[in-house]
Amino acid sequence: MTHKNAQLEQQLQQTIGRLVSPTQMSYLLEQVLQHSQDLRLQTIVSLPAIPLMNGHEQGYFLHPLRMTFEGKYFDVIRYLTQIEALPVKYYWRNLNYQVTQYPWANIELELYTLGESKDFIGG
Repeated sequence: MTHKNAQLEQQLQQTIGRLVSPTQMSYLLEQVLQHSQDLRLQTIVSLPAIPLMNGHEQGYFLHPLRMTFEGKYFDVIRYLTQIEALPVKYYWRNLNYQVTQYPWANIELELYTLGESKDFIGG
């Protein structure tokens, strides 16, 4: 069983290694957004870290972030494709797309990464 635990820990470390650190998360998302001249960033808010396992103050934490921006549908698709193409990994929790005045919409996007620390995302 110890060998199996070591294998699982190694797999987890490899996965964590591909995740963006919480302190870099908002910076990288903003950098990708700056290359899209048709999207207008409104806010980026760091949300409180959440323990991966309920009731545990040690181990891994989800570090969520909420972005709101304005844009057109295909510009949003291009932005999301660029995020997915980054060498680091983000996970999505929610995407809310509300058309305000066709073809413009307000978009609220919640992303998260994993980390070993409870510290909030900086940026």
